[in-house]
Order: sequence, then C-alpha cells, then structure tokens
Amino acid sequence: MESLTSYRLPPLLEYLHHRHPRVRLALRTTTGDETRQALRQGAYDLGFLMETETEHPGLEGEVPAVEPLALVAAPGHPASGAPVTTAALVRQPLLAEVTVAAELAEGSLVRLDWEPPFTLRTQLAWRAGKRLPAHARLFVEQARRLVAEQAAPR
Repeated sequence: MESLTSYRLPPLLEYLHHRHPRVRLALRTTTGDETRQALRQGAYDLGFLMETETEHPGLEGEVPAVEPLALVAAPGHPASGAPVTTAALVRQPLLAEVTVAAELAEGSLVRLDWEPPFTLRTQLAWRAGKRLPAHARLFVEQARRLVAEQAAPR
C-alpha cells in the first residue's frame, strides 16, 4: 500500500483539507481482509483496497486507478540486460510504478524487462446498498478526479 499512502492519498487529503476544512476524516491502516470486514459491518464508510480482485461480496465500489507495476534496478545492474522471470521474484517486494516514477524519469533507476502476470488496482469500496454520506461521496469524487490528473501525460 506504499503507493497509496505515500503517493495517492496525500494530495487528496491536502485538497480536501483546503477546500472543505470542516470535513473530518479518520484514517486507519488495515489489511485488505480487515478493511472488507469493517466495511461489511458498517464500521467504515469507505475503504481503499489495492488488490488484483475487484469483486468483493457485500461491497460496492469503483476502480479509480490501475497501478502499473515496474521492476527496477540501478543503471548497469546485471539484471538490466536480460528478461526477469516472475519465479525469480518470489518473496520480493513489488511497488506500483507511481512510487518510482521520478527516479525512472531522471535515470537513477531503469526498468527491467519483466511483464507482471497480474493487474493491481487501487479501489474505493463501501458496503453494498449503503448510501454514502456526503463527505464520503465528496472523497470518492475527488479521488477519481485526482487519479485522472495524476495519470494524464505531462
């Protein structure tokens, strides 16, 4: 969830704070299973999930971002000259490309030849059939807009 907490969420929280200073948000870091359970029980109005699956029983939601994954290394690293297999990556941490975009652009990291066998998606989810409170609807709307802006070519 590093890409979510460090790259996606801060500009959204900053925007909401400046535009809607009276809206109060409570943020909790939980696992995907804990988040889904809290949403189903009504403990959370809204939750972020970063997963490959998008169907979650008892929940509704949307996918504001597909998160491209990039395998990276320092320029000149031995792995930069040959394709990397997914099997070689077992137990290796993977980050969404957004977390290393600046380093890739400046050349301090290079993309390795690897094709992910899955698609990671940032998702907003809520309890099925529940009408979101106004502040949660505002959050979803702004998250959608911000992710679109972040994905736009520069």
